[in-house]
Amino acid sequence: MEIPRIDSLPDSELDRLNGLLPWSAFVVDKNGRRFGDWFSADKRSQPETIPDPRIIELDRRVGLANCHVLELGCFEGIHTAALCDLAQRVTAIDGRIENVAKTLVRCGLMGRSPDCFFWDVETDLPAELPQNWDVLHHVGVLYHLADPVGHLQRVLPKTAKAVLLDTHIAPEQEELLEASLGGFDYRYFHFAESSRENPFAGLGDHARWLPLADLERILREHGFEQFEVLEQRDERCGARVCIYAARPV
Repeated sequence: MEIPRIDSLPDSELDRLNGLLPWSAFVVDKNGRRFGDWFSADKRSQPETIPDPRIIELDRRVGLANCHVLELGCFEGIHTAALCDLAQRVTAIDGRIENVAKTLVRCGLMGRSPDCFFWDVETDLPAELPQNWDVLHHVGVLYHLADPVGHLQRVLPKTAKAVLLDTHIAPEQEELLEASLGGFDYRYFHFAESSRENPFAGLGDHARWLPLADLERILREHGFEQFEVLEQRDERCGARVCIYAARPV
């Protein structure tokens, strides 16, 4: 892709840029050079696509041009850049400060200007962050949380229009545990996380994966009456779904 501020860099300067931060994903400039870096030979070893097909589908369904999007888990700014191209306003959030820095660097050098903040989403929403938004872009985060229900109970009421939620779900073949929070009874699969140093792990030592039925129920209980599973796929850690949910127009 064309990235004028990267395309014009000499190889030596791009190499220096790519060595400044602990990149774990990359895009390719018009000269075929990496901006960012791969994580390993079998994870994020191919260039990312901008925009991601899930963002294209979200825009087709809700129309992002007049929307404020809250992106939870901005990672390294690849989805963020695509959202900036489509939405009126983008607020990008991550619980790792290095990801906030990488998002600012990538988006700045790609000519995009999101608002980026550090926030551990299992804590209360800080006062300095926006308190309401139109669309919630929630990809690759929920299955890393120890309290996914409490998190959803905080962010869903603040979401005016729609949610794109991409997450692992509880495996059907496993015996699930039971819990209750704020009058919401649910089941979950206990998943052991690795460490804060792994960029693809959660911030704590465990997470709770919710069954699809409980995800649908909590979204509907918060007024997202339109519920659709756009994709269900098997990944090496288990089943994963991409959900679109919207409030009635």
